[in-house]
Amino acid sequence: MKNFLLCCVFAVSFFLVESAKEKVAHGGAGGQPLKFKSYAEHFQNGARNHHFDHLAILGSKKVEEEFDEMEPEEAKTQLRKLIPKMDLNGDGNLQLEELQSWIFNSYKAIDKEEANEEFKSVDLDGDEKIKWDEYLKKVFSYTTNDLDKLKEKNAEEWKEIEKMISADKEKFQQADVNKDDVLDKEEFQAFVHPHDHEHMHELEIKHALADRDKNKDGKIDLEEYKGDLPEHSDETEKLAEETKFKDYDKNNDGFLEKKELIDWILPNTMQNAKEEAHHLKDEADDNKDNVLSEEEILNHHETFVGSQATDYGRHLHLIKDEL
Repeated sequence: MKNFLLCCVFAVSFFLVESAKEKVAHGGAGGQPLKFKSYAEHFQNGARNHHFDHLAILGSKKVEEEFDEMEPEEAKTQLRKLIPKMDLNGDGNLQLEELQSWIFNSYKAIDKEEANEEFKSVDLDGDEKIKWDEYLKKVFSYTTNDLDKLKEKNAEEWKEIEKMISADKEKFQQADVNKDDVLDKEEFQAFVHPHDHEHMHELEIKHALADRDKNKDGKIDLEEYKGDLPEHSDETEKLAEETKFKDYDKNNDGFLEKKELIDWILPNTMQNAKEEAHHLKDEADDNKDNVLSEEEILNHHETFVGSQATDYGRHLHLIKDEL
């Protein structure tokens, strides 16, 4: 009976950690950056999701949700107020470079918004600093004492849990630039979104290789790259992953290594902003003059900001007056 209860404890513990890590993987503390930035992620089963475009223009998940509650005419009115802010040279048209610059700053703003929300959630004592014990308790539902007790059992089930926690602790320590054993808001930004912080890159690659490089040759082949693809994936999804792999594999040697690993693991925010800017221009440039007029943008307002007509089923308060 004792052994049975112990197994139950470990099973529950592992479930809790997996649930926490699932949250992390979708943009919570310590997770990989959200994939909304990559234009390749705009499509699923051949259908475009304009949610990505709206975030690129509005630079805030909260504001995007507010736009989704607006009547179309109100959304157009608010979008009209944004256009002059994007038009850096004031000529009345949006150049591709102006749109790219705006989207780049939007992505940065979303990263900051996410990190600040997560910071508040993890800062359990409200002292504006994140201690490792706070992060451990919030994300993994453990205290340091809990871990010590579980380690004493030396159970096989504990090894995978310890592996995940150890990786996050190493990342926490890397983000702690001033080595005071806590993360302030700026350091926490690097912890949550390491792609924008060069001092985090080497560790991110190390962790990715530890997770994916099954044969330990220091590089990633196609099968290792597809490691997270569900077994029931159809041929279209498999081909899409193979195409992405080939895009990353610049020298066509069948492996991802060095710079190729960086491009895969740590998405380039400016490059993604450029791709998104080209996409929006292609969507709205009706007269094909390579610039976007106010009229063209407003005619395609559902692509840029959305409204009730692109209902995502969310119900929040109206957009703030400053927009």
